[in-house]
Amino acid sequence: MTSPTRRRDLLVGACALLVTVSVVRLGVDREMLAHVHSLRGDRPPTDAQVPVIEHLRHGTEWAVWLARLLVGAAVVAWMAVARRIVQTYDCDLYRSDPGFAVSGWFIPPMNLGAPYLLMADVWTASHPSRRPEAIVDRLPVPRRILVWWGLFLVSVVVGCMGLLDAVHGGSPWAPFDVRLDSVTTTCQLVSAAVLAWIVVRATGFIEWRAATSTQ
Repeated sequence: MTSPTRRRDLLVGACALLVTVSVVRLGVDREMLAHVHSLRGDRPPTDAQVPVIEHLRHGTEWAVWLARLLVGAAVVAWMAVARRIVQTYDCDLYRSDPGFAVSGWFIPPMNLGAPYLLMADVWTASHPSRRPEAIVDRLPVPRRILVWWGLFLVSVVVGCMGLLDAVHGGSPWAPFDVRLDSVTTTCQLVSAAVLAWIVVRATGFIEWRAATSTQ
């Protein structure tokens, strides 16, 4: 069966890219807020700063979306392998079905909870402390998995709020819109970092079980 190690490396790289561009994006948001607030002061900046900030904002927006797509593709590719592997273990009654390891990410409203359940199954079934013939859906799920998925859902909700505000005439320079963007970016940044940590650990569990089963 295919090892998830290479897909783990690709996912970690994509998460690192998303974290990096998100940090840059937060810096741009901060500069936008500083520019807006300075207009109310005694020494407003020159208009020459506006096109520079605009270019940075558009550039980071494209970079963030590219990184999001890479993370999405990488985590689905990793899960497609990892979930099939843990299905072969000596345990039963999983929370999820391996047949939805890919489609579960895309079919609404299933995709609101399926990724969490899939990740929970991979972690709990492969964990070294799991006893033989365990009932997987009764095993405790670590909070870090809930933090990862919860922050991702929050970023989606807040991002949709920002999109609706823009559609109904909101300005990208309005402090409210900039703060919405900052909340979305912060949530996805932390979520990506936690995801990378989870996948590295879970892949290690899978590799450990593969090594011990051959001894």
